[in-house]
Amino acid sequence: MAVNNICGQHWLKTTLLALPVLVSVTAVAAADEMLDRGKYLVTFGGCGDCHTPWGENGPDDTRAFQGAPTGLPSPLAEYAPAIAGIPGHLTEEQFVSLLVTGKRPDGSSPRDPMPRYRLTEDDARAVARARQSCGCARR
Repeated sequence: MAVNNICGQHWLKTTLLALPVLVSVTAVAAADEMLDRGKYLVTFGGCGDCHTPWGENGPDDTRAFQGAPTGLPSPLAEYAPAIAGIPGHLTEEQFVSLLVTGKRPDGSSPRDPMPRYRLTEDDARAVARARQSCGCARR
């Protein structure tokens, strides 16, 4: 009995000590999945098509998501703002809300040609995560 009890105690200690590591690994995996999902949505959604300046040979990746003129006449948006990171005039929560509701904090909508996205909250948070981690800091 003593051997089983010691073995059981060792198993219990080992399991309890390992739980935080397992939870941490699971959280990292979930964060990685969210980041990958956000990168996919940013790419598939074509965010860089308007928010990245274009040169003679296409998008200027050295200035990815730094904002760019759209070349469109008013009343359409004449400039796509920088979205390198979370747009500076918005908090993360406001940015998520914009992607979910299509409305800015003041109730207005972005001007065309900005699509009227209605992302799920999870997808909007994934996009926010991707924008924050893009490695394309504002200049």
